[in-house]
Amino acid sequence: MLGKEYFQGGDAVFTIEPGLELSAKFNVENRHYTYWITFVEGDKSKGQRDTFFIKLFVGTENTNPKHYRYLGILNVKQGDVICTAGSKIDPADFAVRILRMTICRIWDGKGAELAAMGVSVRHNDHCSRCGKRLTTPTSLDIGVGPECLKMMCAAVKMPADLFTMQPA
Repeated sequence: MLGKEYFQGGDAVFTIEPGLELSAKFNVENRHYTYWITFVEGDKSKGQRDTFFIKLFVGTENTNPKHYRYLGILNVKQGDVICTAGSKIDPADFAVRILRMTICRIWDGKGAELAAMGVSVRHNDHCSRCGKRLTTPTSLDIGVGPECLKMMCAAVKMPADLFTMQPA
């Protein structure tokens, strides 16, 4: 299961598959949802905050930014998805609800609950920070490469040796 590090990488593309049980329970036909979380650094001199923007894939070409629709922002401190006035997706839409449930459980360290419900979260096999293809088992598990993880951990003063990683 991906960790919250992946979603904070700055360029995270991932797909959530709710599983047959949840899809049937909520009567949804779409069997998977693809999201793109991008990071924009705020101008501190103007009082702007760093922001993680979330978009939902709604088109036919998943590498084309025009085929994603603005959904909201990611609150990385609380692990919450916030729909804003500019959101193009209804907050009651299942794509928003499954994303909120997934992010909340991952932030709370309860990813196993998602698997028990049949929900799977898959990344695109590239580091969510630098975009390089991932090759090490731990990198593939968390969606962040070893060098980027070291930099991300240093930025938040977290020991990088919490992860046992070998360079690709």
